Order: sequence, then structure tokens, then C-alpha cells
Amino acid sequence: MSTATLPRHATPLVAPTVPAVAKPSWIARFRPDLWLVIVVSVGAGIVHGINALGSPMPNDDEATYVSQAWALEHFGTLSHYTYSYDHPPLGWILLVPWNWALAHLAGVTDVWVSGRYAMVLVHMISAALVFGLVRRLGAARIAGVLAVAMFTLSPLGQEWQSLTLLDNIGTPFVLGACFLALDPKARLGRTVWAAALLAAAVLVKETNALFLPGVLGALWFGTRGRRRFVYVLFGTLFSGLVAFYPLYAIIKGELFEGPGHVSLLWSIKWQLLSRAGSGSALVVGSGSNMTVLDWLSKDAFLLIATVPALAITGWRVPRARPLAFATLVLFITPLRGGYLPAPFPINLIWPAAIITAVGLDAIVRGLVPRSRLTRAAAWILVTALLAAFPLQAASKADGGFWAGDKRSNYEAAGAWLKQNTRSSDVLLVDNILWIDMIQAGHTMDSTIWFYKLDDDPEIQHRYPDGWQDVDYVVLTPIMNHVGEEAPSSQAAVRNGTEVARYGDIVIYRVRH
Repeated sequence: MSTATLPRHATPLVAPTVPAVAKPSWIARFRPDLWLVIVVSVGAGIVHGINALGSPMPNDDEATYVSQAWALEHFGTLSHYTYSYDHPPLGWILLVPWNWALAHLAGVTDVWVSGRYAMVLVHMISAALVFGLVRRLGAARIAGVLAVAMFTLSPLGQEWQSLTLLDNIGTPFVLGACFLALDPKARLGRTVWAAALLAAAVLVKETNALFLPGVLGALWFGTRGRRRFVYVLFGTLFSGLVAFYPLYAIIKGELFEGPGHVSLLWSIKWQLLSRAGSGSALVVGSGSNMTVLDWLSKDAFLLIATVPALAITGWRVPRARPLAFATLVLFITPLRGGYLPAPFPINLIWPAAIITAVGLDAIVRGLVPRSRLTRAAAWILVTALLAAFPLQAASKADGGFWAGDKRSNYEAAGAWLKQNTRSSDVLLVDNILWIDMIQAGHTMDSTIWFYKLDDDPEIQHRYPDGWQDVDYVVLTPIMNHVGEEAPSSQAAVRNGTEVARYGDIVIYRVRH
């Protein structure tokens, strides 16, 4: 019936208007995850920050990066000695504003202390991204919490994660790149940022390029109809940013080998070809074999649990396959027989924790009935059982990571040198004591990083008689470890008289 034939008093029928349902905001949709991210990152920071200045023992690589950041801040140079392109400089460049902020806002002037505090912040950011990456791979929230717990409490991780190392600084960049590459909507803005973050990770330390296949694989799962465009965009931006490193060498005239200057290509050749290998982990007695056995003695649980988890995630969780592949590459690297870097576990722990947590989530989902309550109970049981392993290992008889004092001997040796030597005395020390003595007022001319007396032409020109120009030499575990690689230091010790001893650190007055 049309409205024209209706009586005058009748009202036409009009379809009721359904009010539009407001789409929940991003914060509302992810509120539980956001609260958990805050909780786990703060908790990881607290655990990580306990005794961060007392353990682990200072590391020569750590002291190198701290010293390079100090030199950049005070002299505008990329190193406290000649920059030799051993690593890209972004890592210690990022330490400079952090050190400046702590010095001016909190009164922390010791750059070694500033570096350790920076690693607490880096770990908190990394913990938040570990949780987010587990969630983005489709696992339950409790799996994300468990991954952060394994990442933070791993005894092997605790041995390395507090040190101011490039591997630690690069970790949140790699995690961020993986997280953005797995964007389910494949937004181009996320691809751009993923490329930028991975490029930054490589410019922090070049070994982070090992994660490039994993990020590219993640992009494959996140894109469909425009994969070619996404890969071209990612590759162009990534390669363009990384190219700043060789471009710097070209501008300085230090790309190719030549007389009288350092070279980027020489450094790459030395890193890849000339550096003595550690042997295969499968060969009993090789350097890699002993290193891997040491890893297993500290955290056999996580390293062994990751192996079946790799198979489970590869089978049951397609989106986790790129990260599983990258983790597999890391696991087989010690088997190849090349050089095995000492901080290698830093890049091993976080993907192992993620893959293990995602694998456990796949098991729970496959075996436990589809009931939230039942699955929650299963996860609580699994978490309680697994927590015992890292907690027990992290509190061993030597005082553990949360109570041990592994810097006091260095502090005592430094105090003795400050009280008993003059600024004109020539000191031969490791890089840890080098930065301490410089900050205490000793000059860079009279304080020598022991390596440089044998391999730096400028130092050799300044001290033509080698060890005989040295007044004091401090024998530390680092100098003992390198042994014959530093013959001048060994000669100074042999011709020295012991004047002070603090544990395994011995100070000698050199006899001329």
C-alpha cells in the first residue's frame, strides 16, 4: 500500500534507525596486554637491576664500548684510540646522550655505572617486546609472561645481559623489527619502521644481519597481494640506511686497504677470514665445544627445551616459522667450526625463550580441552614446574647474580693506583682500569691499554722501548687470557716486582 492511499491520520512506516556501534579504541582492545606489558617489563627491570653493579665481572669488550662513548662525548672521536672499524659505531653513539642525561640529571659521572644502568633500561624494553612478539605469534598471555621469565631469569642470560655490550643494545632493535614485520594488517608504515629498526640493529653490531631472513620471512606471512612492493620498499630502505657505514669509510678514505691508515675492508676480512676459529662444537676439546658445554652447565633447561620447541612451532605455528628458522641458524652456528664470539648467548637466549613459550602454548592448546579455566590451570602448573630450573641455577653457591661482588677487586686495584702513582707514571692496564684511571685524572698519554703497546704504531712511536718505558703493569684475568697475544705485557710482568694483590689482580712495579 502506498502512502498516498493511507488515511490522513495514519503515519507511514519507517524502518527504525539502528545506532552505530562505536568501534572500541586500540587501548580498550588491548588493555589486558598493556597492563601485562607494564608489569612484566617493570618486573624484569627490577630483577635485572638487582646487583647490576656487582655482577657479572666487568668485561674488556664492555670497557671498550664505554671508553669509546666517553671519547665521543669528550673529544668527538669514535674511539679512545684509532677507530679501526671493528664494529659499526651506532651502539656507543647511543650511550652518549644517556651518559649525559645521567650525569646532569642524576649526578652519575662514572660512565661504567651509566652503562650498566642503560642495560637495565634496554632489558626492560626487550622484555616488553618479547611479550608482544609471543602475543603476535598467537600464543596466550601467560605464554608471553613465561617467555619474559625465561629471558630474564636464564643464568646464561644473566651472565651477559648486564654487560654494556653491543649485542644487548641491538636486541630491542631486532625484536622491534620482528614485531613490526609480523603486523597482521601488513601496513606499509610498519614495514618502513621494521626496515629502519633492523638497519639500526646492524649498525649497532653487524652480526644482527643474521636475523634478516627471519624478518623477511615474517613479512611474507604478513603480506599477500603486494609482497613484491613490500620487499622492494623494505630492501631499499634497509640497504640505504646500512650503506651509511661504508659511506663513512669512503668519505674518510678508509674503505680500501692502504699504507698509513685503517680500512673497513681489512677489518671485514680479518673478522671473517683471518680470525682464528674456535673449532666445531662437535669436536671434543675444541674452543666451541668447551664453550657450549659451559653454556649447558649454566642453562641446560632452556637450551635443550628449545630443540623440540623448534619442531613443534615449525609444525603447528606457521607464523612462527621465520623466527624458528633464525633460531635454528643460531643453534647450528657453533657446529660450523668458525670463530664463536663470547657474547653469542645474548642473541641466543631471547629467541630460545620465545620459541619455547610458543611451543608450550601449542602443546597446551592441542592437549588440554577448550576451557579457559582448564587451560589456565595447565599453564599455572607448567609455569610452576619450569620456574624452578632458572631460579635454582641463578642462585648457585658463589653468591649468585643477585648478591655476588665481582667488581670489588677492580675497585681496590684502582684505588691503590690512584693513591700510589703519579699522573706522569706510565701504567699498562686492561681497558676496564683504563677508563677508571682516566676519569680519576691520569692522562691518556701515560695510561696505556695493554693491547696497544704491541699493535698501535702511534703508541709504539711514543714509547719506542716498549715495556721498558712502563712504570706499573696490572695483571688481570683478561691479560692472563690473551697470553702471548700481548708479549709486551708479559715481558713487563716478568720484569716486575709485585707491590699489591687483590684476588686475581696483581700490580707490579716494573724494574728498569
